[in-house]
Amino acid sequence: MAEQAEQYGRALSRGRKHLGLSPYNTYRLYLGSDHVLHVAASGYSERSKRFYFKDIQAMVITKTRSALWIGVVLGALLLTAVLVIWD
Repeated sequence: MAEQAEQYGRALSRGRKHLGLSPYNTYRLYLGSDHVLHVAASGYSERSKRFYFKDIQAMVITKTRSALWIGVVLGALLLTAVLVIWD
């Protein structure tokens, strides 16, 4: 008897690109029937890991230092654009 393939749905609308040293890393989350699948792709290789819902005890979301710097840079660019247009 043939096994049925697991049906996955995208947990997020797009993959998260890593802003570190390598711009080619992407991270994606997929929802399975009883688990979340985390897929990390880097160049030509891909790693995946399953996190079962029954094993997840908590989810922690925190701001990172890189997000702070991205906000500062974008804010400075916006301020510069406003000052240029204002004149």
